[in-house]
Amino acid sequence: MNTRRGFTLIELLVVISIISLLSTIVISQTREARLRAENAQITQDARTWITALERYKIDNGLYWGEAEIGGSDSSPIYYDCLGYPCSGIATHSSGFKDAMDKYIVYKNPNQKAIKTWSEPSTSFIQIQNDDYVHVVKLVYYLNGNANCLPKADKSYSESSFYNTRCDYNFIYKEW
Repeated sequence: MNTRRGFTLIELLVVISIISLLSTIVISQTREARLRAENAQITQDARTWITALERYKIDNGLYWGEAEIGGSDSSPIYYDCLGYPCSGIATHSSGFKDAMDKYIVYKNPNQKAIKTWSEPSTSFIQIQNDDYVHVVKLVYYLNGNANCLPKADKSYSESSFYNTRCDYNFIYKEW
């Protein structure tokens, strides 16, 4: 008489399907947690830059780039990248970097950029001065359809890598 009993094929398939279902749930939850952690870091970096720019204004009486107000169309729109690496439309301005080094402090001195993981552009300060408008604002990106800081304008686009663009206006003057 054979007393040794094994698992049937159906029992093995049920166990394998349950394990694969549970692993799928765990993996999706860890990805969501990672994106939330990245967004928290980006938001904290944005707060740090906002504080630095506000401190710059307290010491100098004007925001960075505000001195160029004049309403002339000869003044271009330009973008100061917030650290390294810099990609997209923003560029590195040595004047901006030198002015901000006094106000911005990071635990890791090699990381001065607001990190953006999915967007092919780093965060930047936009300064625009023309016949129509004068703008000084901080632009940063969050992963997914996330919430921006209070007072920041939010725009979400699925065609833009499923990211949220946050525009924090320091100055917005229409002529």
